[in-house]
This record gives sequence, C-alpha cells and structure tokens, in this order.
Amino acid sequence: MVRTLFFLLVFWLAVCLPHGEGAVTNRSVSGSQQFTIFCEDRALRQNLVSAFDEIRRELLAELGVQMGAPIPIFVNITPRKILEFRRNTWNLRWLDAPEGARVQLDILLDDNIRANGLQEQIVKALLLTLKYQNKPPLGGETYQDPPAWLVEGLSEKIRQRSTPPDAALYRGLLQAKKMPVFADWMRIKPERLDSTGLDIYRAHACALVNFLQAETPGKSGLRRLLNNIPSDPGQSIAWLAANYRSLGPEARDLPKWWSLSLAKISAADRYTSRTGRDTEEALASLLVVSLEQDGQTIDYTLERFEEFNKAPGLAKALNLLRADLIRLSVQAHPMYRPILADYEEILASLQKRKLRGLAEKLAGLEALRRDISERLNEVETYLTWFEGTQMQSSASEFEGYFELMRKYQSPRAPSQEPIGRYLDSLEVEFKR
Repeated sequence: MVRTLFFLLVFWLAVCLPHGEGAVTNRSVSGSQQFTIFCEDRALRQNLVSAFDEIRRELLAELGVQMGAPIPIFVNITPRKILEFRRNTWNLRWLDAPEGARVQLDILLDDNIRANGLQEQIVKALLLTLKYQNKPPLGGETYQDPPAWLVEGLSEKIRQRSTPPDAALYRGLLQAKKMPVFADWMRIKPERLDSTGLDIYRAHACALVNFLQAETPGKSGLRRLLNNIPSDPGQSIAWLAANYRSLGPEARDLPKWWSLSLAKISAADRYTSRTGRDTEEALASLLVVSLEQDGQTIDYTLERFEEFNKAPGLAKALNLLRADLIRLSVQAHPMYRPILADYEEILASLQKRKLRGLAEKLAGLEALRRDISERLNEVETYLTWFEGTQMQSSASEFEGYFELMRKYQSPRAPSQEPIGRYLDSLEVEFKR
C-alpha cells in the first residue's frame, strides 16, 4: 500500500507539478502537526501529508515508542532548474531557525527522481527528530545522522507491513552462504548503489533490524541504539556486542544470527500456492528413487518398484523422497494435494514391502494427474480467450460508473447558498 502510493505520488510529482520559476507559497500541515509540505499542488500536498503521517505511525510502532511534542519537519518540493542539475535530489538537514529547531527536507523534482527514495528520507527525518527530541542541536553544532542501515532496515520493515517481502531475494542471499563483513557493510553508502545493489542492501538491513527487535532488549534497544551508537563501524560493533548478549564476545556470532534472520524472511511465501503446471512439473521431477549400486547412482521411477524393492539403501531413499513430497504439498496447487497424500501412502507401503495393488494405484494416479493437467490447461486457455475477446465488449456495463466518476471529478458549479458562497471564497483564497 505505502510502496504503491509513493510510486504514484512521485510519478505525479514528475509529470503534473508546474515547472515554473515562481516561488512555492502554498502549504499543507499533517494531522500530527509534524509535517508541513510546501508545493503548488494542493491535492498532492494533502495526499503526501496523509502518507507521511502513516509512515510516522508505523515507524513509532516499529520502535515501540510514543512521541511527545513533535519537532517540525518542513518538506519543500520544487522543480529542478538547469543550474541545479548537479545538486542532489534530496537535501535533508537540521536547522536552528528563529522560531525553533526543525528538520528540513528539500526535494528537487525531475523525471528521474527515484520513486522508492522518498520513504527513506521521511524515515531518516523522523529518526533525527527522535534522536534529538530532548536536546536539539543549536546553530553551528554538529549532529549525527541515523545509521544508513537502520534507516533502510526500518523503512523496508514499514514497506513489508503492506507489501510481502521478495522471499526469493532473501533465499538467494541465504544460498550464497556468506554474509558480508559487518564492519565493511556498515560503511556502504546506499545512495551510491544501483537498484539491484540497493535491494540487496535493504534485505540485509531488514534482516538485521528484525534480529535486533527480536532479541533482548527488543524494540527499546533500537531506540537506545539510535541515541547512542557511534558513527565508527568498529565502535558500533562493540556497542552492539555489549548491548545484545546473544551476539557473543565482540559480536562473533552476528553472522550466524544475521543468516537466521534472513532465513525467516525467506520463508515468507511458503504458504503461497503454485500453479497447476508448476506443481505437475515439480511432482514429476520428484517421483524418482535414486539408489547407489556398484559405485554408481541409478534412478528408478516408482512404476519400476519390483526392480528396486529389495535394494540396499532403499529406506533412506524413500525417506528423502517422502520429505520432498511433504515440502511440495505445502505450496502445491489445491487439486494436487490429495494426489501427493496418495503418493506418500505408496511410499509407506514400499517401506513395509506391501506391494499388492501398487501397480494399479500408480497407474490410477498417473491417469488422474493427466486429467487434472488437461482440465487446468483448458481453464487457462478459456480465461485467456475470455480476457482477449469478451472483456472489451463487457466494458459498457461499467460505463455508468465511469460517467459518475467523470461528473464527480468535473468542476463544481458555484453554490447559490450564502454558506456555500462563503466556503467557495475560502477555497479560492487557500488556492492562491
């Protein structure tokens, strides 16, 4: 939800915002009173303040804290000028203004703006206000930005509240069997990474934040980490080791716990179902018994059970095959799950050397698989045909809805009532 909203909002920024030279004077204030957005598009400002407040709520939930009187965050959105071509898209800084301390985020708008960078900037700004909530730095004083990995990790966790994680990416990192050197990884600057490198960095950061939240002292430890962690990676490792005992001396066990956290996220899609075709292909590749004979591996299909039912090592091979079938059944297409259960019974019969009627059962399951595969292919073919030939003709059924939306979005006629005229005049005044 949040990820899609930000993509649409940033695209709207790049396409719809006027690119004139005039100063930005219009503003909108969020319901939390923490965000003030300056830009020319009123509807855009209102959408953004709502989205920023949603990020704020979810970040506070991730940290397990409540914010008192918030330090203001001003967001200025302006089109990029020719002379500003080399300037950064995002410029986030702490200001000691006459009216009080605040965080200011300036966004230079162009068509190449990174759609998924805005959320990270808002998270970073919020973390700054939390870090210095009780003692804001005065003008000229140095201040420390939140660690990049903490910003990216928390932002990714917020994203995963509405969008499931890319479990395949986490499995790929896990299969690499080598975690990055933590001290070197902490020195990475995410803004310099390409999209693939950034996804990998965020996955590692999210796994690390997940682990820190799960370990004692949990979420409160993240808040303490935000306030105290040194900027130097070596000192940061020592700080983590001192505050998270499970990491062991000098955080030697960090790679192990980091990998385990990756593994937990990689299993996020374990309950999603495969398609019928995927299930059939996976099942066909599994129904093979591999046995060692005379120093070489021989593969048998189950239909040849009479040839291998007395072979040495059969029990171990059948146990491995049964475990693979159980794992497949978790994600199998629903129509295949009874078939997988029947194959498990057949494997149990082979282990007990109960061979009577097995040939007929295997032939019946083979025929049933062919029938299911054909039926699913027919359904897929029909749906493809229907989508390509019938959907357009049925669009007229929704014409009433489209007409209603056009009327709703069209300019409203001026009100003739006194209160209505007053509200119209206020709206015109606020749009100036």
